[in-house]
Amino acid sequence: MIAVIGSRDAAIGTAMVLAGDGKARRTATLCRIAADTADVVLFGRMLPDRTARRRVAVIAAGWAVLCAATLRDL
Repeated sequence: MIAVIGSRDAAIGTAMVLAGDGKARRTATLCRIAADTADVVLFGRMLPDRTARRRVAVIAAGWAVLCAATLRDL
Protein backbone atom coordinates (compact mmCIF):
# COMPACT_ATOMS: atom_id res chain seq x y z
CA MET A 1 0.00 0.00 0.00
CA ILE A 2 2.85 2.37 0.78
CA ALA A 3 4.31 1.79 -2.69
CA VAL A 4 0.96 2.63 -4.30
CA ILE A 5 0.58 5.83 -2.31
CA GLY A 6 4.19 6.79 -2.98
CA SER A 7 3.74 6.19 -6.70
CA ARG A 8 0.54 8.22 -6.74
CA ASP A 9 2.17 11.10 -4.89
CA ALA A 10 5.22 10.97 -7.16
CA ALA A 11 3.04 11.07 -10.27
CA ILE A 12 0.91 13.95 -9.02
CA GLY A 13 3.99 15.81 -7.78
CA THR A 14 5.66 15.39 -11.17
CA ALA A 15 2.54 16.73 -12.86
CA MET A 16 2.56 19.72 -10.50
CA VAL A 17 6.19 20.50 -11.30
CA LEU A 18 5.97 19.97 -15.06
CA ALA A 19 2.63 21.70 -15.59
CA GLY A 20 2.83 25.15 -17.01
CA ASP A 21 1.26 28.06 -15.25
CA GLY A 22 -2.49 28.23 -15.14
CA LYS A 23 -5.14 25.58 -15.51
CA ALA A 24 -2.84 22.53 -15.76
CA ARG A 25 -0.97 23.35 -12.55
CA ARG A 26 -4.21 24.19 -10.76
CA THR A 27 -5.74 20.88 -11.86
CA ALA A 28 -2.69 18.92 -10.71
CA THR A 29 -2.79 20.71 -7.35
CA LEU A 30 -6.50 19.97 -6.96
CA CYS A 31 -5.73 16.29 -7.66
CA ARG A 32 -3.15 16.34 -4.87
CA ILE A 33 -5.62 17.96 -2.48
CA ALA A 34 -8.25 15.35 -3.38
CA ALA A 35 -5.79 12.48 -2.86
CA ASP A 36 -4.64 13.82 0.50
CA THR A 37 -8.23 14.39 1.60
CA ALA A 38 -9.08 10.81 0.63
CA ASP A 39 -6.12 9.67 2.74
CA VAL A 40 -7.49 11.58 5.72
CA VAL A 41 -10.87 9.90 5.37
CA LEU A 42 -9.73 6.38 4.52
CA PHE A 43 -6.68 5.99 6.75
CA GLY A 44 -8.32 7.99 9.50
CA ARG A 45 -10.92 5.23 9.68
CA MET A 46 -9.25 2.07 8.47
CA LEU A 47 -5.91 1.77 10.24
CA PRO A 48 -6.15 -0.66 13.16
CA ASP A 49 -4.18 1.44 15.64
CA ARG A 50 -5.83 4.59 16.99
CA THR A 51 -2.53 6.46 17.32
CA ALA A 52 -1.56 5.59 13.76
CA ARG A 53 -4.97 6.68 12.46
CA ARG A 54 -4.60 10.06 14.09
CA ARG A 55 -0.98 10.54 13.02
CA VAL A 56 -1.63 9.67 9.38
CA ALA A 57 -4.79 11.78 9.25
CA VAL A 58 -2.97 14.82 10.66
CA ILE A 59 -0.07 14.47 8.22
CA ALA A 60 -2.34 13.99 5.20
CA ALA A 61 -4.54 16.92 6.26
CA GLY A 62 -1.43 19.06 6.63
CA TRP A 63 -0.38 18.32 3.06
CA ALA A 64 -3.90 19.03 1.79
CA VAL A 65 -3.96 22.39 3.58
CA LEU A 66 -0.48 23.28 2.35
CA CYS A 67 -1.42 22.54 -1.25
CA ALA A 68 -4.72 24.41 -0.87
CA ALA A 69 -2.81 27.46 0.36
CA THR A 70 -0.88 27.53 -2.94
CA LEU A 71 -4.03 27.71 -5.05
CA ARG A 72 -4.35 31.46 -4.63
CA ASP A 73 -0.96 31.88 -6.29
CA LEU A 74 -1.84 29.77 -9.35
